Amino acid sequence: MKLEYHTFSFAKALLSAFFLLYFAYSHAATSALCPLPEGGRWEKVAVVNDGDTVTLASGIRVRIIGIDAPEINYQHLDKSEPVALEAREQLKKRLGKHMRIRVIPGREAEDRYGRLLAHVAFEDGVNLAAWSLRHGWAQLMIIPPNDDHWQCYRQQELLARREKRGIWQHSYYLPKPAASVSAKHTGSIRIRGEITRVIETRRYHWLVLDGRVHLGIRRHDDKRFPEDFETFWLHKRIEAAGWLYASHGKLRMRIRHPAQILLLDNEKDH
Repeated sequence: MKLEYHTFSFAKALLSAFFLLYFAYSHAATSALCPLPEGGRWEKVAVVNDGDTVTLASGIRVRIIGIDAPEINYQHLDKSEPVALEAREQLKKRLGKHMRIRVIPGREAEDRYGRLLAHVAFEDGVNLAAWSLRHGWAQLMIIPPNDDHWQCYRQQELLARREKRGIWQHSYYLPKPAASVSAKHTGSIRIRGEITRVIETRRYHWLVLDGRVHLGIRRHDDKRFPEDFETFWLHKRIEAAGWLYASHGKLRMRIRHPAQILLLDNEKDH
């Protein structure tokens, strides 16, 4: 019995040491994700509105750059998007009792609702957007010119999707086949299919997805995309994320940044 006791104690000690090392490594790895530059200012959070917006003690509302969290329906909480309330609670928990953040205004520092657009770091230096994407509490959303770290952010989102974390456990957020969408699907959506045709007009490059959805890249935006992207993407399978709308009898989606397109030919489907 004595031998068993010592064996158990030794195994328990090893296990404890393993978990201490694991959590230390995990914290260090998370801290290094998509590091933000120095600068900005320290602020205290008064209210966590949802997973991507906070209100500071000064009254300023901050919309966090790089992410789009599930929407909360404040009139009818039970009609909120899946995981919306949990995403807000997880952000509150991560902020901790001090509720301090470092705020770095974006290149474009205000949105049409008057909110401050900013990169945000937690008190321990971790990039809030990267943390949220890695844990599945939000999805990637890049609106130029605020596109810093977008490739790093994409990697965090893909990891969360592979591991089915947070929102990625719910079919609500998963991509739909482009061939199956209709006018009832207008709004924020992810769709998948093959670029079957490219149409060039005076103002737009139109990439036609499965012969059904027209993805529009305005010519003044094409500088953000790889050279000859129209030829490269033709007959490739992609996933597109954005706002689906109906116009002139067609379903359309404006593509303003490469972050909205995920090439699937060399990606494992998630």
